[in-house]
Amino acid sequence: MDQLAGGSAILQRLGVDAPQLVTLVEEEDAVALAGIKDAGHALGLGIATVIHLFNPEIVVLAGGTLRWHGYVEAALSSAKEHCIAELWAGCRIHVSTQGGLLVALGVARAAAELESKW
Repeated sequence: MDQLAGGSAILQRLGVDAPQLVTLVEEEDAVALAGIKDAGHALGLGIATVIHLFNPEIVVLAGGTLRWHGYVEAALSSAKEHCIAELWAGCRIHVSTQGGLLVALGVARAAAELESKW
């Protein structure tokens, strides 16, 4: 997924670094905006796949790339378009601001659930 939708992949495809991309987005550069949108679309396909495989109640997204103009919107549009309607309706998408804490919180929750089964 990172090779298609990750921030590094976007920068590499566009041939720019992060500060240059910020400038291009501020200037509403069509190529830069299309590159971000294309990557968001790829993320959306991944989200739809996860929903189809696991039917989760919630999918949590995190990372700096989510702040890039148009990325999340493209991802959600793509996910909805490629997802079975009933599964999409039963799943909530949350964009996290917790960043690096997200994995630790997930591990703590899984450990608590595991402990409650014993």
